[in-house]
Amino acid sequence: MEFKVSYYDAAQREILEAHEKSPSINRLVQRGLEISADELMVHTMFSEQMNEDGFRTYEELAAQAGSRVGWFESYFNFGEDGLFAHLPPSRVEKRLTQGIGEGIAIIAMNRIYDLTEADWERIGERNDSKTLDHQYELASTGQRFVQVEGKGTVLGLDGFGRKTASISRAKSSILAKKEESSSPIESAPCDRFGVITAIPSEPGAIPDVYLIDPAGVAPDIAPQKYKLLSRLSYYERRLSYVSKFHFLMVLRNRINAIHDSEQFEDLDGIKLVGQDGTPFGFPQTRDSLVTSRGGEVFGRVLPVSQEEALFIGFEQRLFYTLIGQSFQDVNSFKIHRHEVVIDTFVTTTIPGADGRSRLRVRGRAHLNSAGIAFGQVDLSRPYSRRYFRKS
Repeated sequence: MEFKVSYYDAAQREILEAHEKSPSINRLVQRGLEISADELMVHTMFSEQMNEDGFRTYEELAAQAGSRVGWFESYFNFGEDGLFAHLPPSRVEKRLTQGIGEGIAIIAMNRIYDLTEADWERIGERNDSKTLDHQYELASTGQRFVQVEGKGTVLGLDGFGRKTASISRAKSSILAKKEESSSPIESAPCDRFGVITAIPSEPGAIPDVYLIDPAGVAPDIAPQKYKLLSRLSYYERRLSYVSKFHFLMVLRNRINAIHDSEQFEDLDGIKLVGQDGTPFGFPQTRDSLVTSRGGEVFGRVLPVSQEEALFIGFEQRLFYTLIGQSFQDVNSFKIHRHEVVIDTFVTTTIPGADGRSRLRVRGRAHLNSAGIAFGQVDLSRPYSRRYFRKS
């Protein structure tokens, strides 16, 4: 899906063209954004909810998956015709619109700063410290912090291609917070952006993405430590869908040790090991494992009906990187975004069926730069003649 990226106005263009990252910003404005439907779905439907009750384990997520997909599709189209709203602005669920805006904002920052989705995980605060501003999404490059506030709005049929009142209000809200940030912490440089996504209500219209540059305030933590904790926390939460409890417990304990240590560098390169002292091997997974063709990605399916499922998976090299605990390897882990082919068999439970069924799983999944795969796949019983959609 295509998104047109622009400076909000001439004043913002002047500010952003003087920015240290202006070459990357200008490239984004010239080329726009191309985002797969699966990538947008992950950001909008699951990213925030993965940290809440009801979305923390495979079983919880599986129970929610079907309703979440239906909820999303009842308001928005995402696919060959692009992203657009099915309903007038007043009837669109605001949580979804805001989720799209936040997702697009993070994706835009990933392109500008060469970050991945794993860099945006919120790390926990200890001892009642108030170092993090939760009005913004926060990431670290390892040398500086990046904050972004994303907002989404749906345009009526008469609003496409112009800045409506809702877009102007979004800009004013973002810039107003600039005045509240009057005492920056000198521990590290910090860039803050505002990103507004205007979603059309007609097929074929390309959504507009507007860039704004308010002032940034850094949290009171070293950027390289924040980046490491953010990535490890991101993977620990998402691996709960496929990995055995003991590995997750060891990884969680390591995250806590890094967080609490003033000399966290002493833990660099100390591998994760099991109870007997031997390093973890691959795969440390539950049953119902699904692998991509060639074995590049492993994960599980979340059936949403007797014929369709969502696939959530992980790139194998990511697992070994987490085991090895080289901080450089963790902080630099990034892969080229691409699609993987899923064509295998699995034994699982599907809606409306008694017990567990042996099913064929076929389809494609989008593998993001953080090494997480997500996609909608087809289910069928072996040797059935059900027609499979072309992916």
